[in-house]
Amino acid sequence: MTLLVNEIFHSISGECSPAEQGRMTCFIRLYGCNLIIKGDPCPYCDTIQTDVFPMTVQEIYSRIGECPYVCITGGEPLLQKEAVIDLVEFLADNGKTVWVETNGTFPIEGLMSSIVMDYKLSHESEMVIDRFCQLGCFDYIKFVISSVQEMKRAIAVHKELLDLGCEANFAYSPNFSAKFKSEQFKNITEMVFQYLQESKLDAILNIQIHKLINLK
Repeated sequence: MTLLVNEIFHSISGECSPAEQGRMTCFIRLYGCNLIIKGDPCPYCDTIQTDVFPMTVQEIYSRIGECPYVCITGGEPLLQKEAVIDLVEFLADNGKTVWVETNGTFPIEGLMSSIVMDYKLSHESEMVIDRFCQLGCFDYIKFVISSVQEMKRAIAVHKELLDLGCEANFAYSPNFSAKFKSEQFKNITEMVFQYLQESKLDAILNIQIHKLINLK
């Protein structure tokens, strides 16, 4: 089966995932995002895709090398769900620890890997609560936070999911703008920390450390 790939690269795991932050990881960035196709990209989208390469599972595997940790990201990987399921199975059978990053707008049934799923506060009408409740203790729900209003809403959703029995881990990511050294980013990060501390919720303050040191 062939997948549409934008790029394959090695870097560190800069965010919440089954690998600790800072661990060397191979990233498979698949091509295309349904939100961009609809003309409604996330306000913090930082992935401009211009190249696309059709690749088989075996061709992708040959680019990973000895790296034991693999992140399948995008774009939106679940635009190619059947092929992604095959890729995950092949990588797992070959001893890789795999996780898939998804924007929360697609069903996840059949995906036998850890999942990092965004709860898109900018696209709440497309967020299906039951889908997030399917996630387990090796999965992550991530909120990207740009304001106090978004932080308050994220905490409310977090509590609702806990009440519904959701077992996933939760991560709060301050919006990492192009001017990440600016006072604005510092203030957003401090605000997120303060709200998490006051809420006493079990959550990760998810700083994108790969961006801090100018890596992909």
